[in-house]
Amino acid sequence: MGEMPEGLEELTPSPAFTPAPPKPNCIQIWSFAVSAESRGQALDQNTPPRLHLGICTDWGGIRYFKWCPVQGPKAAGNAGRMASFGLLAGIWGDGKLRVLDVQDREGQDAPTYGETPILMASRFTLTIIVKYEKPAFEIEGQGTIFTCLAWLSSNLIAVGCANGFVAIFDLQHDPAATPIPYFYECLHRTFVLNIISGYPSRPHLITTSSMDGYIRLTDIHAPRTDTLLSIRSRFGSHALAWCDPVQGVLIGEESNNTRVYPVRRFFSATSCVRHDGMVYCLAVGTAHPAVLSAGTDGEVIITNPLRRTVHLKLWHYQQTWFKHEYSPKSGGISRITEGFALEKTSLSYTKAGREAWMVEDGAVLATIFEERSAVTQVCWNPNISFGGLAAAAMGSGLVRVEDLAI
Repeated sequence: MGEMPEGLEELTPSPAFTPAPPKPNCIQIWSFAVSAESRGQALDQNTPPRLHLGICTDWGGIRYFKWCPVQGPKAAGNAGRMASFGLLAGIWGDGKLRVLDVQDREGQDAPTYGETPILMASRFTLTIIVKYEKPAFEIEGQGTIFTCLAWLSSNLIAVGCANGFVAIFDLQHDPAATPIPYFYECLHRTFVLNIISGYPSRPHLITTSSMDGYIRLTDIHAPRTDTLLSIRSRFGSHALAWCDPVQGVLIGEESNNTRVYPVRRFFSATSCVRHDGMVYCLAVGTAHPAVLSAGTDGEVIITNPLRRTVHLKLWHYQQTWFKHEYSPKSGGISRITEGFALEKTSLSYTKAGREAWMVEDGAVLATIFEERSAVTQVCWNPNISFGGLAAAAMGSGLVRVEDLAI
């Protein structure tokens, strides 16, 4: 082997592929009051939300976290109160996977496993801040870091790695032994951006996206034979979501469209949402098939993909929940526009759709928006009784929660 060129040994590796130094961070859990007149079926608009619980750690910035889809146990003798919020799996800045058993600390004095109460506020604010020093489950990647995760069941977690591999860990392992993944396969050539599972109907199917430009659908029972690739994109897509009513995967593509890839014909996609900017995140409801699609243009759009999936030639309808705009002038100003009407849109590049797109010489022009105008995360409330609650987090630091079922 030849000698390393002078100066290369001083080059620092990319931060995306290396662990970050430890630093304090916090996850906040907010609670919303319920209106007594609605018998617990609607939010109380007159009561502001409050910070219910603060989860502090010293493991670096939080890169990715997801709640376990299985509901936690209820507290004995206290109807409606949850003794545990559930299992929270996350990937911190050091690249490790950790699972926290987040307890409802209200009315409890003794700390549980891994918790150290560092501040209990007065009864007037009812805010509790807890520092976690030891998680219930922790694993470090060998020669790489973890980048994303997905729950396959109440005890199985799939994680994507920076080297293109996907690993699946079982939480029901011997605590004294080092956790070893029972599934470890190279599904991509480089950094895995996102991973989702077909939970609850098809938890054995996982969909991954990578910076190599491909979306891969894989059956973990036979990963080397039962696998499919999408058409290569010019950039990696982070927006992935499993839609159980459609039995397909929702993917945000470079054409500023959100498309449905059914499992039975993954090679054929159907567009269901059109954006003016790049699609950044997606969310599918638990109690309904409605989809939230958000992008870098600051728009959050709601639609029902069942209409386009069942009847491809029908006109498409979508409605904008709100549009967020940000300007760095005067220290930073945000503007939220709402009250949009239901719109009938064209999802094609044909002559009928040219009026809705900026097309020049047959090429669709892309628009660059202010970075903090983007909506970075959307989600539906997974509880059936409040399935119409939607939340959206914006690049400016704002979070909007609204009951869209009203």
